[in-house]
Amino acid sequence: MNIFESVPNFSTSDENIIEILKGIITSGGGTFLDSTSDRDHNRSVITLIADNDRIVQILFDLAKSAKELIDMEKHRGLHPRIGALDVLPIVPMGNSTMNEAIEISNKLGYRIGSELGIPVYMYGESAKIPERRDISYIRNMHFQYEELKQHILEEKYKPDYGPAVLGSAGAMMVGARNFLIAYNVNINTDDVSKVNMIVKK
Repeated sequence: MNIFESVPNFSTSDENIIEILKGIITSGGGTFLDSTSDRDHNRSVITLIADNDRIVQILFDLAKSAKELIDMEKHRGLHPRIGALDVLPIVPMGNSTMNEAIEISNKLGYRIGSELGIPVYMYGESAKIPERRDISYIRNMHFQYEELKQHILEEKYKPDYGPAVLGSAGAMMVGARNFLIAYNVNINTDDVSKVNMIVKK
C-alpha cells in the first residue's frame, strides 16, 4: 500500500468550512496533519496523507464540498486564486513513485472535471502542456478568477478536463509534484519598483 501527501489550497479562511473539510479527510480514512489560514489572503492550506486506495475519493469529496461551500463571486483576498479549491498537489511519499502520483492526479482531474463540472488545469509533473508546469502560466497576480471568466474560451486557457465554463466554484489546478517549501515575505514599502527589484533578485 503506497502513501501520498496532498496539500489542497482553499479560497477561504472560514473556520467552520475548514472543520467540515477536516472531517471529510478523517471520515474518508485519511490522516489530517495540519492546516493554516490567513484572513488577509482569505485562504487556507490543509496537509493530509492517505493511501492509494483512498486518496482519490478523499480529494474528490474535498473538491465537491469546496464547490458547495465557497462562492468565488463573493471571494476577496490578497492571494492569487482561480477557484474555491484553487490548487491540489499530490506528492509521492516513501515507496510511492512520481508516475503513480501523476496517474492519481489525472484520475482526479478527470473526475472533478466530468462529475463536478469544474475546469481543471494539470500542472507540475502532470502538465499536459509544457508551459503549464508552472502555476503562474494560468494564475498570477494579474490573471485570476475574474480574468479567467472572460478568457477561458481562448485556446491558451482551455482546461485539460471539464468544461470551458467558469461557475461560482471557479477552476482548479491539479498536479503531481515533489515536496515544496514555501514562505511569504512582507516588504514594508509602497514603492512597487523596489518590490519588483527585490522579487527579481
